[in-house]
Amino acid sequence: MTFDVAMTSHLRIDNDTRLLISEAEFQATVLDMAQSLGWYCHHEYGSQRAPRGRNMRQITNKGFPDLVLAKDGITIYAELKTEKGKVDKDQWSWLNRLTGLQKGQTVCQRRSTEGVNVSDSGVHITTGYTVIGAIWRPRDLDNGVIDTLLREGWCRGISTQGV
Repeated sequence: MTFDVAMTSHLRIDNDTRLLISEAEFQATVLDMAQSLGWYCHHEYGSQRAPRGRNMRQITNKGFPDLVLAKDGITIYAELKTEKGKVDKDQWSWLNRLTGLQKGQTVCQRRSTEGVNVSDSGVHITTGYTVIGAIWRPRDLDNGVIDTLLREGWCRGISTQGV
């Protein structure tokens, strides 16, 4: 898999050609790729950066996925990890509740079908949507997992095992 130099400018590769990239560098690379392909991107800062004050209710986002990407009825909740990084129980819990991702999976995809909703104001036709949960590591830049999801918006042929 080859990448545009601009998309991978944050990568460092050592003599063994293993990716040695910090989570921040990895995140910047993924955000560059996603934005260049037209995705709306949101990065959730940790609860330690949440505003505090006498009138502020503390709400924790501990474990919320690092990135939320949205485009054309597709939402990706992605947790980013270094090659040796561990997914903790709060991160698994959020990914499971948002997308159905189970411990041990790296990608989970749920699709809705088109439907008709009837309400007091009339009939509304809704289109389908896709929700994807993913745990991405720097190797997923090289093996095409991230590129495939961002370009095609679904998980065709991507292994879901092996966290």
